[in-house]
Amino acid sequence: MKHDKKLVGFIIDTPPLGKARHQTLGRLLAGCKKWKSYFHYNYFPNQEKMMASTQLRVYDVIKNFRDDHFQLEIYKPSRKYDIVIFQKNFGTGARQLAMALKKRGTLIILDINVNYYDIAATTEQQYDEVMKFTIIVDCVICPNQYMRNFIKNLFPQKNVFCIEEHLPASLFGIAKKYSSIDTKKIRLLYSGYAVKAKEILLIEEQIKKLAQEYLVEYIIIADQDPKLQIDGVKTRFIKYKRCEVHNNLLKGDIFLAPRDLKNNYNLGHSFSKIGQPMAVGVPVLASPIPSYAGSPAILIYGFGEEWHTEIKKIVNDKKYYQELSEKGITYCQSNFSTNIIMSKYQKLFNDLI
Repeated sequence: MKHDKKLVGFIIDTPPLGKARHQTLGRLLAGCKKWKSYFHYNYFPNQEKMMASTQLRVYDVIKNFRDDHFQLEIYKPSRKYDIVIFQKNFGTGARQLAMALKKRGTLIILDINVNYYDIAATTEQQYDEVMKFTIIVDCVICPNQYMRNFIKNLFPQKNVFCIEEHLPASLFGIAKKYSSIDTKKIRLLYSGYAVKAKEILLIEEQIKKLAQEYLVEYIIIADQDPKLQIDGVKTRFIKYKRCEVHNNLLKGDIFLAPRDLKNNYNLGHSFSKIGQPMAVGVPVLASPIPSYAGSPAILIYGFGEEWHTEIKKIVNDKKYYQELSEKGITYCQSNFSTNIIMSKYQKLFNDLI
């Protein structure tokens, strides 16, 4: 006997909603004539300009999810959904829509990858809105255990699921080999948003010291050129393109991810930041973000001499480099490959329905 699939719709927030668009979202179910243009603009964006979290946590999930009992798609106002997932979308209009959907019997999920629950890491408005939205949802999805524990402390009766961001299969191709390294030249690597590249400067003194001993090049893969300058260091900007990220990551020797842990916002970061270079076999040195714990990344507290020492050790010790490279690839495949992450969504949906 054939059974209809349960329908799951994703509502995304790309670009961030302003007041007028929040009001439009809240009026959609009241027959607002503007809904067609609103949804075309908001839910079928230019994927080159899309937030990485939206690509990984919405479009990639829809593309890769395979289950005979559930159909996933971008939310359409004309359709009746069993589950609606609001991806980092919790403003006034989103809350009004969620409450209207709940009256129809729809299960509501908030998928959030930034810790807006920490008042020290966000604005009062964002904190107030996410708290109000969480009260009405059936469950929350977040990308790491740190955030799950934080949310559960605030909402002990709420279902909170940890579903990490997958690492695309395209990353697990040709791996970085030590034989491609010139021990007289070190190619450091950054990949991420240009606005956050300034965190490299947290270890600027250690990089300068390195530049006195080696030819140092800093490869920056980003949405735009952050135009960072470090004395004695050549910088090379590569425009981020998702289809080329594997090959571009292989151009670097070591990935550095220093973070200011006094900024509570940074504590909730997902593994993806270091997961992509690690998946291609590039060793990673990073500040001890909670989601990095247990991985083969070398975690360094503070911004002192240890960064300089560890970089030199990795470059000059072939066995150590290959060990970090191989362990990183294995760890990423075992924990963040697409099929593993999709199975977590399957479990979530089955547990809710």
